[in-house]
Amino acid sequence: MFIPTRELLIRYFLGQASEVEIDLVTHYLALGQDEEFINSCLEESMIKIEEAEVNFNELEYELFLNRLNEKKYPFPISLDSLEKINEDQQITRYNLSNHNKVRSLTWRFLGIIASCFICFLLIDKVILTRLESHDSKDKQLLVNDIPPAKDQATLTLADGSTIALSEIKPGNVIDQNGILIEKMVDGTIKYIATEEVDETNLSNTISTPNGGTYQIILPDGSKAWLNAASTLKYPLKFSDQERRVEMTGEIYFEVEKLQNISSGKRIPFYVNSPRQELEVLGTKFNIKAYPTDLESKTSLLEGRVQIKSIKSGVIKQLIPGDEAIIDHQFVLRKGDFEESLAWRTGDFVFNNEPLPEVLKTLSRWYNVETECPPAYKNISISGMISRRQNLSSVLEGISSTQNFQLKLKERRIIVIK
Repeated sequence: MFIPTRELLIRYFLGQASEVEIDLVTHYLALGQDEEFINSCLEESMIKIEEAEVNFNELEYELFLNRLNEKKYPFPISLDSLEKINEDQQITRYNLSNHNKVRSLTWRFLGIIASCFICFLLIDKVILTRLESHDSKDKQLLVNDIPPAKDQATLTLADGSTIALSEIKPGNVIDQNGILIEKMVDGTIKYIATEEVDETNLSNTISTPNGGTYQIILPDGSKAWLNAASTLKYPLKFSDQERRVEMTGEIYFEVEKLQNISSGKRIPFYVNSPRQELEVLGTKFNIKAYPTDLESKTSLLEGRVQIKSIKSGVIKQLIPGDEAIIDHQFVLRKGDFEESLAWRTGDFVFNNEPLPEVLKTLSRWYNVETECPPAYKNISISGMISRRQNLSSVLEGISSTQNFQLKLKERRIIVIK
């Protein structure tokens, strides 16, 4: 089942999704699930419109209305209804080329969208085969409940200065030695070379805390999605001989295929992590290499990669569907992508996962501490549950399948009978 990412849903609400993406999101919305996650994306879209003044020109506005009327959003709305909206709280849209006023949208209109959307979800909500509480009607939001991870990261520039990316407004640009760093509407950081610069010896580092995720477009056009508690170091400009980055934590990559203009040879892409060096021969893969984990795991979706174990020097090549595990050994096996890529599709998936490892995953995502008594360390957990929920819902879902309870005490998860 297709589950859109947060950035895709935000693009959808802002009218920036492609036709293919619109169709995929429409089918997802028709399921009526994950309403808490979807509503938070809608709210974030409203904030982006307010803070970044996300505007439409005349043509974009008409296309936007067409999408509404064709029910590519889950409700119809007409131009007449827009014109009846109170103009006291209007947001003026400007033509992108000459800044002439063309039309206006209002916060009340956005409120109508939110209301209709929420009603749609409530009416068409379906029962999912996930770990859910059997008595959700009685569930109450805890005073100290903790929301899921959100887009937040720190960017360390070449001169050592740091920038909190969540505090930078979309559309803002940082000029670093002739290379522009732009924060896009969906929050993604993108590098743009404005002139011929030789900055291969300068590097930037992006890092996410516990409870944070982020997406970046690297100077060569490759994309990287950082899970919580992850870091990625990369040059301001890649050389025309090789591209090399360093990482810890968990990152999903989609690497651009590039060739050296002079020789016609491909420019290899290397990813270094504590236990391995990976050479990219394809495009899409996920690496999990947290310093506190006993093993590193690489999952290949598309293309080919070659991995060298730092400890043993053994080299193995992966084809799509393969997964490489490096701890005290180097094991190549068929991967369980439902589990290894669950964080990208918005889920926790556990397959006989030891309880301490489950708690470690939750601690990174929700930025909490955990406490597991020795008597429970050999317990294994299996199942799937959405990571877009508040922590109390996840703990309740896991507890409903076990003979113990996971409880949240301030910012600590504890295990009790």
